[in-house]
Amino acid sequence: MNKIITVSIRVLLAIAFIGSAALKLFPVEPFELNLIDLGIAGWSSAPIIARVIIGAEFFLGVLLLMGIAFKKFTIPAAFFLLIVFTAHLLIQLIKEGNEGDCGCFGIYLPMTPLQSIIKNVVMMLLLFLLWKISNRNSFRYQTTIAVSLGLLSFSLPFILNPVEFLYLKHLQPESVNYELPKDLILEKNKFGPPPVDLFTGKRIISFMTLSCPHCRQAALKIHVINKRHPEIPFFIYLNGKDELLDDFFAATKTQDIPHMKMNAEPFSKLTGGSWPQIWWVDNGVVVKKSVYYTLKEDDLLQWVNLP
Repeated sequence: MNKIITVSIRVLLAIAFIGSAALKLFPVEPFELNLIDLGIAGWSSAPIIARVIIGAEFFLGVLLLMGIAFKKFTIPAAFFLLIVFTAHLLIQLIKEGNEGDCGCFGIYLPMTPLQSIIKNVVMMLLLFLLWKISNRNSFRYQTTIAVSLGLLSFSLPFILNPVEFLYLKHLQPESVNYELPKDLILEKNKFGPPPVDLFTGKRIISFMTLSCPHCRQAALKIHVINKRHPEIPFFIYLNGKDELLDDFFAATKTQDIPHMKMNAEPFSKLTGGSWPQIWWVDNGVVVKKSVYYTLKEDDLLQWVNLP
């Protein structure tokens, strides 16, 4: 009977660890931004730290599944990782409240911080039970197998989803140095003129659809930058169904950034049917365009502070 319970708990925990790792990896950007938002990592270190954490989850999941180095390493390491995750969630709960998605299972299985803390506590109780009732013995070459699995597990996130600076050089800038189309901004938008002057001074204007996952990634990045530097003048145009607004804001936390909706005709003409788009506008002239990967906090600060 103990053997059946032990195997069942092992498989259940393994699925949780491996599933969490896989779901966080594609896309990995929301997890990276969550680490930055909570002050755990910086812009340069977040892509590395995120992939290391994902590798650790996958590694421990495989060890649990195979029953390798069970009591000496696997269970204590898994318990420690869950404690770290729970501390991270408690910080998020204290700083942000029990709102939004903790990102524990990527974008596919939303959980509030409190829900995820409860999940972690249950997993820790199962690990403790497993440690108490398991009598699994070590076997030959298990150290060699564990080291090999570790190298593979920590390498896979970097291979399957490379860090952005490996391919940033391939992104080409779009055409710029043209005037922001006043007719589309002021006249064609059925929701009216913008609540702020987009033609005077410097503005970072974004165009996003409410159902686009890449738009949500870009919006979450804008939230993180805006939270750290509220002096950067962001403005967001949104296109899509009204019923998607609450979900968009819950996922991106951009409800406090100046924004408004735009109907399909001017939105499509401005973006050319490609989004998200992020425009750097200086006194009504589009001087630069960014995508998610090329939007850099330091570049924005330098540009905003230039005379």
